[in-house]
Amino acid sequence: MSRENTAPPGPPEEDPVPSILDSLNADMGTLVRRRAADITYAPPNIRRTSIARRYFLVSLGLILTLTTAAIWLYLTQILPSLATPSPTSGQLPKVPVARAIEVNLPGATLEQIAASAKQIQELQKQIDATRALQENQSLQLEKLIERVASSRPASPAPLATTDSAGIASESTPTSPFEPPASAANAELRLIKERNRLTTYADESISTGLRRPLNLIIDAMRDPDRANLYHAAQAEYYRVMGHYQLLSRIDPAYKLPLSELFPKQPIKDEADLSIEQLITLLKNTDLAWQVRFRSAFLLGGRRNPAVISALVDAFTNDPSLDVAKEAQLSIEQNVGRKFLLFDFAGVSKWWQTQLAVRSEAPIIPSGN
Repeated sequence: MSRENTAPPGPPEEDPVPSILDSLNADMGTLVRRRAADITYAPPNIRRTSIARRYFLVSLGLILTLTTAAIWLYLTQILPSLATPSPTSGQLPKVPVARAIEVNLPGATLEQIAASAKQIQELQKQIDATRALQENQSLQLEKLIERVASSRPASPAPLATTDSAGIASESTPTSPFEPPASAANAELRLIKERNRLTTYADESISTGLRRPLNLIIDAMRDPDRANLYHAAQAEYYRVMGHYQLLSRIDPAYKLPLSELFPKQPIKDEADLSIEQLITLLKNTDLAWQVRFRSAFLLGGRRNPAVISALVDAFTNDPSLDVAKEAQLSIEQNVGRKFLLFDFAGVSKWWQTQLAVRSEAPIIPSGN
């Protein structure tokens, strides 16, 4: 036998010892498999869904209960009280009746209420007595007025200042006042005269007539009516202030030449001569607007005849509107100003101017 085949036999082979890494891998695999086997997939939110269902059922039951209670209350309590009785049954609905509430007040409060009621009664009696006294005084005053009117001496019928305004006002007497019988009579007479002056001023403003203003001026100059001087002067200034600010004529007014001069071919106001304008100004039968326009057209003509005609219209024309326009034309012609409606002053001034002239003014034949 060869050497190679005659080698001594070695020790017997033993099982290999397992390593720590292999044991760890075996344990991890077993653990993973065990966890995978234990996991069960249950439906999610099982507990939450059951709680929501429970709340829903409770809410539904509560709503049904409240609805049932409301229907029962309406059918048993509200509807019968609102029902109207039928014509056949004749039954009236049951209406709740208010009950009086008893209030117990202290004794002192009740005494105060009673005292206040008594004071109110006393005041009412005093008011009634005052009213009765006032009525008695008014009755006595009326009797006094009637007595004064009956004892007044007979006088001629009063003259109306104008009938164009529809107001009949008495003319102021020029005779001295009789001494009053009493202080009340004097006061009544003063009130009556003041009312008369106010009526004159109202009439002069509303109608434009001169006569009421002349009556006011007469009252200012009358020494027997000195107690009415300030009242008359105030009314005079009221009339003067009205005519200083206002004019009652249409600004577009023109002379109706075809009516005034039907036989003369006059086409424009500038074609009128001084004689024609003075004739229109002096004709008081024409409308005051015609005389007003004539006085306006005579302005700016420095002629003694024109000034004389304007002064005459200013002092004598029955219309205050014409007198105002005549005064404005006089001031334009002579170059000086006068106090409005100073009739005596303007007339006296013109008489002085005429006195220095040697001959009377001659009306020229042309413009």
